[in-house]
Amino acid sequence: MDLLGLGVIPAAVVSTVVYGLAFLYQGARRIPVGMLFGALLTAVYVLTGSMLLPVALAVVITCRDLLSLPAPAAPAAEPGRA
Repeated sequence: MDLLGLGVIPAAVVSTVVYGLAFLYQGARRIPVGMLFGALLTAVYVLTGSMLLPVALAVVITCRDLLSLPAPAAPAAEPGRA
């Protein structure tokens, strides 16, 4: 595999860093988590040679995260209203 003239290891590092930076909108503390997840997905891609499994894993984990979000709090009732 050769990505932009890089070998497998440099390409994997670049991929992991870019994936981690995509988590910046969640706060700087989430970047290392994103990088770890990106490294896992990169390893799966390198081992399988296919994007199908890493993409499927990302979708499953993202859906799990979305489904486990707490429900929004109900707005407080105004005084004097039923």
